[in-house]
Amino acid sequence: MISWRSSPSLHRVATGLLLLGLAAAPGGAVAVTLPPADLDAIGLPSPTDPSGPPPLPPDLWQETSRATVAQFLQRLPRDLSSATLRSLAKRLLILEADLPAGPPIQASDAGALLGARLIALTQWGEGAAVDAILARVPARRLAQEDLTRAQVLRAFTAGQEADACARHAQRQGVEDGFWLSIRLACLLLREQPKEAAALLKQIRDQTALNPVLTALADRLGSGKPWADFPWPQQQPVSIPAAAVLRAQGLLLPGLETVPGTGGAALALLAEAPNAPPAQRLAVAEAAA
Repeated sequence: MISWRSSPSLHRVATGLLLLGLAAAPGGAVAVTLPPADLDAIGLPSPTDPSGPPPLPPDLWQETSRATVAQFLQRLPRDLSSATLRSLAKRLLILEADLPAGPPIQASDAGALLGARLIALTQWGEGAAVDAILARVPARRLAQEDLTRAQVLRAFTAGQEADACARHAQRQGVEDGFWLSIRLACLLLREQPKEAAALLKQIRDQTALNPVLTALADRLGSGKPWADFPWPQQQPVSIPAAAVLRAQGLLLPGLETVPGTGGAALALLAEAPNAPPAQRLAVAEAAA
């Protein structure tokens, strides 16, 4: 558990910045700088905009352990209703700031925190920020596992399903729930529903998958009509599931009111062809 009293820097962030009246999104000019050597510290330097919120200091985390910083950023709520709190959370995830040295981490873990930040930003619909941060990552480091996951999700949210599926196909190694979800979605997007249903039958009891995505694989694999399809109730839609729904021109009833569905998934679904315009409008408003 994060101790705010033993971490004066975090306490300063959580209270002082809110009192300064943060804007809804970062803006303004940003000086061109070289990215830090620490992969997990890479982000975007604070903008210098006199009309915007005060810039976050680059030494923001220096009085806190590296492990605490990771826990803090990874546990930021994703469904904040307050625009001010959402702005603060996004700015913290985007910020390029030196991380405490702390105990050394395993070489294989380098990039895990950056990947988690990018995935959260992607789910929130902050695609432009994700692209800008990835542009600062040295090319040789982009193949890191967590960064690859972030790039695949970002490709889906950019409407580049073929690129997302190609990145999955090029990856080597054991597939966990994340990668199995991507493989399942790619089979459905390639109009291979029977193969998707066969894969789902093999893995259903072995790993947790998004219920909406598994329902799509079940129904598309069976060839049954959608009219009497029992959609999973109050289940958030993952980005891969949203890509499949959009390709099928489907929107779940009341989707815009389901907690846990990120802004990026909603934005994808707002573009679903053949969906009722009124429902698309409601989803688009929820994504905004």
